[in-house]
Amino acid sequence: MPYRFFLLQRLTDWVEGLGEADQRSVRALFAETDLEAILDLKTSRRVERKNHLEVWAD
Repeated sequence: MPYRFFLLQRLTDWVEGLGEADQRSVRALFAETDLEAILDLKTSRRVERKNHLEVWAD
């Protein structure tokens, strides 16, 4: 599961780094496939990569 959380974290970090107009475009694209809710998912702890493994951040 940590790898899946890591990928989700990368996606949400990328979307949050976009401008407001670009965020709306991405959300519209995800909404077309009923996946917009995935952009609001967050884990309680971040996942990091160490030695080619995904581990929970301190």
